Amino acid sequence: MREGVWIALLLSVSTGCSFFPVDLKDLSRDPPVKQRYLFDVPAAAAATDAASIRADATGAPLPVLLLEQARAASPFNGRPFIYRTNAAEHAADYYHEFLASPAEQITQITRRWLRSTQQFAHVIESDSPLLANQSLAMELTDLRGDYRDAAQPRAIVGVRVVLTSIADTGPTPEILLEKDYRAEIDMPEAKPSHLVAAWGAGIHQVLTELSSDLLERSASRPNGASQQGDAK
Repeated sequence: MREGVWIALLLSVSTGCSFFPVDLKDLSRDPPVKQRYLFDVPAAAAATDAASIRADATGAPLPVLLLEQARAASPFNGRPFIYRTNAAEHAADYYHEFLASPAEQITQITRRWLRSTQQFAHVIESDSPLLANQSLAMELTDLRGDYRDAAQPRAIVGVRVVLTSIADTGPTPEILLEKDYRAEIDMPEAKPSHLVAAWGAGIHQVLTELSSDLLERSASRPNGASQQGDAK
């Protein structure tokens, strides 16, 4: 009896039977390859009137700005793309992701942008030997592909900005500007390449609005002083 069982098992193997069937075609396929992206944001135009506004008003030099490392709220602090598929459901795309974290990219892009606008004498990092007059903190609050409407996909960018004075005015920093910026950019198709391009356009829109707010504030408070109601 025992010999019969072993013979049956050997016959099943020799005839190609398998207890765990595998499609050999699947084994020959290459695994999905991750695609990695970086934001592409056009450079800012120099706001040459920023310095002239200050000089005409008081002759005071432009402030030195400390741009802090941006933070990103969860789940936008990771590298996978995030898609919103309906009111409550979201999906993370691990095959399309950022080459560098979004917060790191936002910091670098904003630094280049503010240096290009010439609205500050210098835009420095925390390890700079220069002394700053103001500090700018940023938080990435939203970064999604909004695919709830299949006929009209959108790229969403949200950034919270807080500008404070570093002057020795007390234990609590004086808030000069506090505002939430948001951009919603339509996309021709729900493709990762279109999404990255739309995100870049959204960041450009946010930074353009920020520059306008900074310039408006500089014109209304040319000596860097603030009054109640400056914060937005």
